[in-house]
Amino acid sequence: MRRPLPQLLLFAGLAACGATSRPVPTPVRITEPYTLQRDLPYVEPVVDREHQSLDLYLPRGAPPAAGFPLVVWVHGGGWCKGDKARGMPDRADHLVRLGYAVASVGYRLSPNPPDPDAVGAVRHPDHVQDVAAATAWLIAHAADQHLDATRVALVGFSAGGHLAALTAVDPRWLAADGASSASVRCLVTLDSAAFDIPTATSRGGDLDLYLSAFGADPEVWADASPLRHVAADHPLPDALLLTRGSDPRREDVDAFAQALRGAGRTVYVADVEPLGHAEVEKAYGSADDGVVTPVVDDFLGACLPPR
Repeated sequence: MRRPLPQLLLFAGLAACGATSRPVPTPVRITEPYTLQRDLPYVEPVVDREHQSLDLYLPRGAPPAAGFPLVVWVHGGGWCKGDKARGMPDRADHLVRLGYAVASVGYRLSPNPPDPDAVGAVRHPDHVQDVAAATAWLIAHAADQHLDATRVALVGFSAGGHLAALTAVDPRWLAADGASSASVRCLVTLDSAAFDIPTATSRGGDLDLYLSAFGADPEVWADASPLRHVAADHPLPDALLLTRGSDPRREDVDAFAQALRGAGRTVYVADVEPLGHAEVEKAYGSADDGVVTPVVDDFLGACLPPR
């Protein structure tokens, strides 16, 4: 259209004569290095629409020929609270800039506050079934989403670390959804200390929390314990286990690390004191963190290098 042209010239002339020109609008800039797909359901039929979905952060630009390596984030919250969105914008921004696709998964939650007597409540194996189903969905849809189905890292904080570990070392859960645990190359747990549920309950902690999430059957406790499923006859990931706090917590981490090493895997244990429990989660991916982020980045870079 030609009509605006004289008007634009008039403004230019006025500006040249010292008149105040209209401000030029600042262009809108896209700052996120990713595209985000929210609330993708990973099971059919969906039982719990609020929790049985995932958010997928994909790097902008052309993917590698084999697809982006994938980091699956599993939130914490004592198996009874938390959500897949908490802290993710900064965390996803950081990981995407390193060359990873990121999926933050939701899963069904046990009663909050914990209620060991709740009838029909979410309990083991509901949590791990959901985490495994989400991981299997991502593997199955890897080609559609430009992901590398053979290079996956499971990363979890607190109870999420327990679920990530159980998904990674017990091949039953991924196999139930048609996926292989061989796809999970790397495991990172951020201040998790429930690798053996019977041992964890004996430490004198919040017993109701465990009873609410796992019930009272010792056989179920053993079944829910990642330590009990480490064996050299099925695929296992290399691992980075971040630890802090009391001696019993550290001993739980060390026992899991020793089991993985005994099965031939490379395992690193990193002390993240003086951070508190919640601070460990908040630290990863933040620009001013010099404790958690460098260690996790170095491990992922060696275990799951972007191509």
